[in-house]
Amino acid sequence: MNTHDSSKPVSHCDELSELLPAFTAGALNPEEVEHVTVLLEKCPEMQSQVAEYRALLAGFYDRIEPVSPPIQLHDKLLKKVRAKTSEQNGADPERNQQELYVVTQTDIGDDQKL
Repeated sequence: MNTHDSSKPVSHCDELSELLPAFTAGALNPEEVEHVTVLLEKCPEMQSQVAEYRALLAGFYDRIEPVSPPIQLHDKLLKKVRAKTSEQNGADPERNQQELYVVTQTDIGDDQKL
């Protein structure tokens, strides 16, 4: 994600500045989150920028209306879950059905209707 000229050394704070928007939005993988955490220790002055991004995102999320995903997404998700549970559990249909319920309830939530 480094967009700087590779001939110039990039400081920890510069690198952190590039990663903070994705970090505060929760868009980094676990290794990147750990890297940002280390960089924040090296650049504690960037903590205020983290707080600013979080406030900005909170305000943004307060202004958008939630939308329901299309039914095709539900069907696609169930197909993938069934394939994955069948692969993991072999040919045990009862266990596959139990796993499917647990996964869909965890991923989708009990309060959402399918």
